[in-house]
Amino acid sequence: KHINCSSPRRAPESNGRRYNRIQHGQCTYTFILPEQDGNCRESSSDQYNTNALQRDAPHIETDFSSQKLQRLEHVMENYTQWLQKLENYIVENMKSEMAQLQQNAVQNHTATMLEIGTSLLSQTAEQTRKLTDVETQVLNQTSRLEIQLLENSLSTYKLEKQLLQQTHEILKIHE
Repeated sequence: KHINCSSPRRAPESNGRRYNRIQHGQCTYTFILPEQDGNCRESSSDQYNTNALQRDAPHIETDFSSQKLQRLEHVMENYTQWLQKLENYIVENMKSEMAQLQQNAVQNHTATMLEIGTSLLSQTAEQTRKLTDVETQVLNQTSRLEIQLLENSLSTYKLEKQLLQQTHEILKIHE
């Protein structure tokens, strides 16, 4: 690009200074223009402007200034490209890091859920074992009671039989 003073982007500011803005990609560069009474230089023979700084400055050839400006523009373009590459690199790394963080969060959540599930299974197995123990105790107690009941029934039967025999003998004696 070649920038000249008659660029349409030149804008006077409230303090009377003039600025030149250049848009390059996403970047905007603003340059403060020197104060001058007239338009840009008409020819290379007009060596000095009315601006005091320009008057005191040594004479620079127009071609040299143009080349220097072009080199500066080229350097700025290189820096802009480098910054864009850096930005793209950062964005890509952020994407991959965010994906990795999300994956880690899912893995951590999954691991936590597995731990909870394992704990619940262990607790359920323990409760089942305790219930089985209680059931076994109840069955054992029930079996003992049934055996005791049968023994009592047998004893009662024997006593009744003896009682009947004795009653029968007493009746025989009375006759």
